[in-house]
Amino acid sequence: MDAGSGTANQTGADQTGADQTGANQTDVPEQPVVQPIRTRRARKPTRMARLTLRYPGKVKIVFDTRRLMAVGPQKKIIDNFKSYLGFLGRKQPSILIKSWKLVSANTKELIWQAIMEKFEIFLLDGDKEVEFSLVDVKLRDKFKRKWINYVGRRWAVFKTNLTTTFIYGDKKDEPPYVKEYEFLNKETWEAFVVLRLSEEEKSKRLKIIPPPSPPSRHETWKRARLKPSGEFINPEVTTIAAKIDALEQEQSSGSFAPSGRNDILAVAIGKPDHPTRARGVGKGYTVRSYFGKQQRAGDRMVSREEMAAESNIFDAFTSKCQSKAQYSPAQKNQGRIVGKQV
Repeated sequence: MDAGSGTANQTGADQTGADQTGANQTDVPEQPVVQPIRTRRARKPTRMARLTLRYPGKVKIVFDTRRLMAVGPQKKIIDNFKSYLGFLGRKQPSILIKSWKLVSANTKELIWQAIMEKFEIFLLDGDKEVEFSLVDVKLRDKFKRKWINYVGRRWAVFKTNLTTTFIYGDKKDEPPYVKEYEFLNKETWEAFVVLRLSEEEKSKRLKIIPPPSPPSRHETWKRARLKPSGEFINPEVTTIAAKIDALEQEQSSGSFAPSGRNDILAVAIGKPDHPTRARGVGKGYTVRSYFGKQQRAGDRMVSREEMAAESNIFDAFTSKCQSKAQYSPAQKNQGRIVGKQV
């Protein structure tokens, strides 16, 4: 009996506590949950922090002896090696120096020491990996000169990107030393801007020839089917090539306007491309990746001719309705009687 009564009392106490807990929960108003605002993290220039965290010591990298190019042991390490050299090219030499030849030998030596402190370099001698310090002196000098010049090319590209983006581009009102490249300072950047806006640099910029536009896919399609003699591989290709030439003339005269996937090549062949591959553009391109997403019928742009035709139809329908509304009931009945007699 005592055990039963004790169990009952305990159960009652639990229920009372639960009731009190429920009462307390209902008394306290619920606080609104504030969701944190997520901001998109833009890509910033690499500082090679990942390389230090992933490989705390020296990183082994292997090069071939003939071309002195990195061949292993992993593609990630090769990419990190080149990224690190690009980082050194951005940070070490001053951007105020006009040419890589004018960079001091001391600065280049500091760059080389930074490379050797981070990477353990081996060169292949057949199937054997030889440590860099045991390689012939001439080969070591050649290797050093090659990759120091690579840093110089990345340094020149860095200065070009600064000019294109932050002086003439969309970010000309955003100094790069604020967010993008914190190792730059205000004084250096202002001096660089003055240097790049000088008459000498402007004249150099005017002499730059922009890269040519890539050939159209109907041109590459024709070239891929030419023999060394200059003839096409078969009569069918010759016929399609003649159609391509005719469509090019029509396009130049304005009588033909290619539109999206219905370009010169598709019209000349007479059938659309296969969805998984686009003609004349090489491997790896599908129709969607080359031409972009196809617009749905509801999203299609309406031409002026179509709008004018629809407007004329609407005006004709409106005038017809108005002319019918002008008849009186007697005229309508008379018209019905005449119609029956006829």
